[in-house]
Amino acid sequence: MSLVLCVACAVSSGRAEEPVVSANRDAEVLEAVLLDLLRDPGHDSPLGDKDGPPKEIYFEAELNQGAKNVKEILLRTTERPWQSLSPPQLEKVEAAANDLVRRVTAKETLADFQPKDSRIHLYDKEKPIVPHGTGPVRAWIPGYSPDGVWAVVRISLPSYPHVVEATYALANVEGKWRVRLRQFSHYY
Repeated sequence: MSLVLCVACAVSSGRAEEPVVSANRDAEVLEAVLLDLLRDPGHDSPLGDKDGPPKEIYFEAELNQGAKNVKEILLRTTERPWQSLSPPQLEKVEAAANDLVRRVTAKETLADFQPKDSRIHLYDKEKPIVPHGTGPVRAWIPGYSPDGVWAVVRISLPSYPHVVEATYALANVEGKWRVRLRQFSHYY
């Protein structure tokens, strides 16, 4: 009983609270991005086809380690997706992109990623089974805004014969990561 009273006192004392961070928020954020690719909400994802979104996705849990910079991550190939974010939200997204770069530079790794959705399969290099022989979706470690509310994810998508990368910005709304921006960049 006294522990509950102490916690209540600490919260009401006016001290700044630390953001609530899930023990496995990287996995939660990455799964939100992969689920978005499976939903195909009418965007230009290279994984969909005339029949709609992909039925399944293969994900390489070994993260991309190639250097990224904030300018490259936030490059606007089209303005439309970015117009939905307010200036304060864009500042949070830029801070999250800086954190992504910091984490990649520090060579941080992903904790044991076990997707909850049965349509998301972990790619096994020993048994390379991927539809259409295109390869798995790969990601860089996510970055977060200082308050932990915004996340930026950069992924590479299997697409033959060119390279496709995507930038996602997500916001944590009531404990769930929601996609607020997606932009696909096609490199020929």
